[in-house]
Order: sequence, then C-alpha cells, then structure tokens
Amino acid sequence: MVKPASLLLLFAAIVTAATAALAAPRGYAFRPVVSVEVVEPGGHTPLEDKNYLDCRDFKVSDADVRYALRHARPVSARHWSDGIASVGCYVGVRVTYDNGERSYVAIEPTGRVLASPEPPRYAGRSYYYECKVCASRSWGVATPSR
Repeated sequence: MVKPASLLLLFAAIVTAATAALAAPRGYAFRPVVSVEVVEPGGHTPLEDKNYLDCRDFKVSDADVRYALRHARPVSARHWSDGIASVGCYVGVRVTYDNGERSYVAIEPTGRVLASPEPPRYAGRSYYYECKVCASRSWGVATPSR
C-alpha cells in the first residue's frame, strides 16, 4: 500500500518538473546599455508585407533599443518563430553594455527580438525574446504604407 506522504512527494515532484518544463528558457542577461550602433537599418526578410509596413520606413532610436531590451523576456526558439507574428522587417544594432560586452540585436516592430552576444563564451548562440509592449510602440515609423 502506498503511503499518503509518498503520494504527496510524488505529486510535488511532478508539479516541479512540469513547472520547469514550461518555464521560459534562460536568456542572455542584458546589462545597462552604453552605446547603440545601427548596423542594418531597415532590413527585410522574404516575409516583408509592404501592404502593412515598408521596411525602409522602420527606424529605431537609441531610446527604442533601450526600451526593447528593458522589456524583452526570454522565449523558446519555437515560440519566437511560431508564436509571435512577423512582418519581415527588422533593424540590426550592435549594443555595447556597461561591462564592455557587445551583442548584435535584431528588433522587429512586432516585438520579436533576437540577440547574438559576441563574448567567446556565447559564440554561435542566439537568444530569443518577446517584447509584448513593443508591438504597440510607434518605433519612429515615418509613414507606414497601407
């Protein structure tokens, strides 16, 4: 016969495992930003929809980048590619942090953020983020095509 205490411990272990499996992946920790350099202004992918937004109109300022990094939360690669809308536009920036580390960050107007840190210990890794509040931000878009 199974003791109630054993069942309780088994239940607690299952809940803990399920919570860990559903938790967002650990992302690259963004530090306070020292400088932002735009390296790919108005980039676009084959998903670009000029009826929604001409990628040449999508611009970001230093303040926009800082805002996005402050509000971005780590998500899985699957959620980033399947769960967040993309309009095919992005701006690529090189960000330097207060500790001297740098990373390439691609920001989309829908709040998708991709970070590729440059320090050797992160070589070849990309980190995926979602900035839910960024999706409603104006992003300095000059005149969106409609």
